[in-house]
Amino acid sequence: MSFLLTKSKILIFEPDKQERHDMQMMLISWGIKSVFESSTVGQALRMIEGIRPDMILSTAYAAGDDCELLSATRGMGEHIRKIPFIILSRKAERQLVSRAIELGASGYLLKPFDPVSLRRHCLHILYSEGVS
Repeated sequence: MSFLLTKSKILIFEPDKQERHDMQMMLISWGIKSVFESSTVGQALRMIEGIRPDMILSTAYAAGDDCELLSATRGMGEHIRKIPFIILSRKAERQLVSRAIELGASGYLLKPFDPVSLRRHCLHILYSEGVS
């Protein structure tokens, strides 16, 4: 199943430069060759339309709206709405988790997250979504 990761295109949305870099290095260490990164919602939306990632890993906090990127993608075309989306957050409030689920998040992990758990989560979602 790990071949799913190596041939997948993953977009990281994380405003913090160091956290974004750390996630990118982690994904590359898993063998993922197509890792894209964005620090703003606008940039992420343009990248989503351009590269059509197989999965999005997104921080939950951006410019005051905890699920701004997820919410914006749900207003786009069906092919974009179907992209698996994992929220990574320092917040565990029930309201935020519920909102992410309502918007269609495929997963929700708390920061700091265990890299093994994130990898397992990514593999499960890619496999269950039939991403090829």
